[in-house]
Amino acid sequence: MKHPPSSTAMKISELKPWLRHSFEMTKKRAAEYAAKAFTGKRKRYDCFIAGAPGVGKSDVVMQAAAEAGCEVMVTIAVTASPTDARGFPAPNKDRTAADFLPYGDIARAMAVKAGEVLVWFLDDFGQAKDAVQASYMQLVLTRQINGFTLPEGVVFVLATNRREDRAAVRGILEPMKSRPLTILELEPDMEEWCQYMLNNRPATDHLAALVGFMRYLPKNFNAFIPSADMVNSPIPRTWDNSLTILEDYSGAAGITQEMIEKGIHGAVGKDAANLFASFRRLQKDLPDIPAMISDPKAAAAFIDCEPTPSVMYAVVTAMGMRATAQNFSGVGRFAELLHEAGRDEYAACLLRDVMENEAIKLTPTFAKIVTGELASLVGISTNQPEN
Repeated sequence: MKHPPSSTAMKISELKPWLRHSFEMTKKRAAEYAAKAFTGKRKRYDCFIAGAPGVGKSDVVMQAAAEAGCEVMVTIAVTASPTDARGFPAPNKDRTAADFLPYGDIARAMAVKAGEVLVWFLDDFGQAKDAVQASYMQLVLTRQINGFTLPEGVVFVLATNRREDRAAVRGILEPMKSRPLTILELEPDMEEWCQYMLNNRPATDHLAALVGFMRYLPKNFNAFIPSADMVNSPIPRTWDNSLTILEDYSGAAGITQEMIEKGIHGAVGKDAANLFASFRRLQKDLPDIPAMISDPKAAAAFIDCEPTPSVMYAVVTAMGMRATAQNFSGVGRFAELLHEAGRDEYAACLLRDVMENEAIKLTPTFAKIVTGELASLVGISTNQPEN
């Protein structure tokens, strides 16, 4: 059963800048503290992230930290011990009492230098035992434990699955919930994911097939169904795994197509895998993409045939991946033909796929698009400000 997004749900494009700003504000505060220019109440910018398995919680933390220029330390809370946060008991110098000495992650956090920032990422926190959660409560709230004080440059991000995900989440201790600044839920967005894959993975026919399939049947993008059985659900992580199977196992010695299909079945589940296989078979019969880019008549004839949605999504995705500054006049013309035929949803997909290409954005065709009727399809306003 798919649960509706909560009121705190954010897409990656929203959550990443939120986290990045949190890390940058921590860096600013740490610098002020190091320069003894710190005034007012000490503010914390910690965050709790909830979300279903495989939607990108860890990835968004890593990406935001990289953009902010911060180091990340990952603690898998479900495997942690209460002593990990408290320190290791050892006799003091005169052996009259015992002290807790920092070690492991806590020692690393204590070693953060003035003005530096460390993102302490406590992952799988909801699966941790109550004693482990309780051991981190004082650290997150007061930044102190057993006489040691965390440096100003340490910021916490805690992540957990939800209880309905059947991911062995025990729940979060009530006092812990309010210790970070806020609780946010990550809700993946299909088109954002497609754009990320197109911009960060090598351009291959397998990638074109996967992105085209997502756009054609978006309900299969994130259809997580908790189960105690040894089966997977189609979610962003498992679709990424499927792409790896296609790209790295296809054509390998001793690997048959039947084995590839079984691997994808195991990655995303039988039903989603069968639909994806059907879409990939369709891809083999697509028209000549380079010919439609170079020949307006071939492009117009293809559109006039009123292709099915599955074919259209496959074509615009494949064309977007082939777009360059040199051939964009033909690609842009194809988008215009789609618009004239009343098929704006496909023109929008095509144009969104090339928006990150800086060379294309310098072409006359792109300038014409962003100042004309097609501008609204990619969220660009052509209205001039009033004097």
